[in-house]
Amino acid sequence: MDDNTVMSPRERREAERRQKRRRILDAARELFVEQGYDAVSMRDVAKRISHSTTAIYSHFPSKQELFSELCAQDYLGLREAFGRISGIEDPLERVIRLGRAYLEHAIANPYQYKLMFMTAKVAEIEHGHPMLERNDPDQDAYAFLVATITHAIDAGEFDLAPRDPHLVAQVFWAGLHGIISLHLTHACDPAIEWRPIPETAEFMIGALIRGLSTRTRDPSGEMRRGRPRLEDPAP
Repeated sequence: MDDNTVMSPRERREAERRQKRRRILDAARELFVEQGYDAVSMRDVAKRISHSTTAIYSHFPSKQELFSELCAQDYLGLREAFGRISGIEDPLERVIRLGRAYLEHAIANPYQYKLMFMTAKVAEIEHGHPMLERNDPDQDAYAFLVATITHAIDAGEFDLAPRDPHLVAQVFWAGLHGIISLHLTHACDPAIEWRPIPETAEFMIGALIRGLSTRTRDPSGEMRRGRPRLEDPAP
């Protein structure tokens, strides 16, 4: 809506309702991450944003429904972060770019990341939400990752036995999750000489790709067809 457009009273009320709903979700996300699902009550959420508990219940009938919608929205947000990757023609480059987009989204949205992948109860509660169709690559980030890996396998980019896209997807995901979760929980540890997370993640992506790919890099850094580097005979 243009800034100069005058909203009707009904439109203004609806805008205020959406804004309040967003504040509730943001406050709840922080509390669930900080304290865990079981420790948080609707009263806690209301207190965080100086609202009455009744006002919270007017938007969400239960804590479980609040948590479920929050998870669904954050998963959809992650999938949206992969939006432009589908248009990349090179299957291997698409995998690389997906890894980078995953990292960038996690660092830009640490509370969302912690809620989705570092909070208990998520897998138990978020399933079945009408906003999120699981196993649909257009909505489900994991399904999109598996579809991307499957495309690379079918294109002959990965030399695998067995040809298991879920195995590859979970190894790829686990590698990046390890780096991100360490950054989010231990980056302030002065006893460790942490390297910049983009550098570490890029190294991890490169190591995973080199280990799986049927291409190697020539001296210019470009990927070329050939046997995986890890299978090359020792000099």
